[in-house]
This record gives sequence, structure tokens and C-alpha cells, in this order.
Amino acid sequence: MLGDAGIRSVVFDPLLPAPLVDEEARQKYFETVRRINEEGRRLWFAFFEEAKLSESS
Repeated sequence: MLGDAGIRSVVFDPLLPAPLVDEEARQKYFETVRRINEEGRRLWFAFFEEAKLSESS
């Protein structure tokens, strides 16, 4: 849920110019969302791999 909300906010970010938004903070936020997404994907792949191994046992 956290990753989903983060990705949604990145997709719909209006990319306002510097006088209206802290660009450094926005970039840090984007990087954090990217890391959360990568970790989520790693965990889901591990979960499905474990489930696949359990089914074949």
C-alpha cells in the first residue's frame, strides 16, 4: 500500500518549477519511492518463489 501510494504521487506530480516546490526534497522523495518499489518487488518475487517451491514439495 505504501509503495502504491508513493508511485501514484510520483506519476501525478505536476513537476512544478523551483520557486513553487523544493526540488531537492522532491528528488529525494522520488529516490525513496524507487527504493521502496525495488524492495517490494524483491520481497514479492521471493514470496512467489517460496510458494512455488512449497507446491512442488
